[in-house]
Amino acid sequence: KGHQHIVEVSYLEIYNERVRDLLDPAQKKTSLRVRENPKTGVYVDGLTTAPAGTLDDVLHILRDGNRIRTVGATAMNQHSSRSHAILTIYFVQVDTAFVQSERRQ
Repeated sequence: KGHQHIVEVSYLEIYNERVRDLLDPAQKKTSLRVRENPKTGVYVDGLTTAPAGTLDDVLHILRDGNRIRTVGATAMNQHSSRSHAILTIYFVQVDTAFVQSERRQ
């Protein structure tokens, strides 16, 4: 009661010291910048977030991102990933009573 929950997901890849947004395939050649905000901490500038209302939404985003990850053959595995990936789930609780009182003012 009086609260709304918002779930968003971001998915990035780090490969050869480059950060790439796995939710935005158009940025394949672009390396995003890692920055730090003194109040909120470390973040990736320009990183896409996508709404995820269900577990299936999150799994769909994960599968789509995995399709464009950098892979290359190794002696042990011909489909080995050559990168690190970070999936972040943002869970935000909004006090709807507060938002409604702000709208009235």
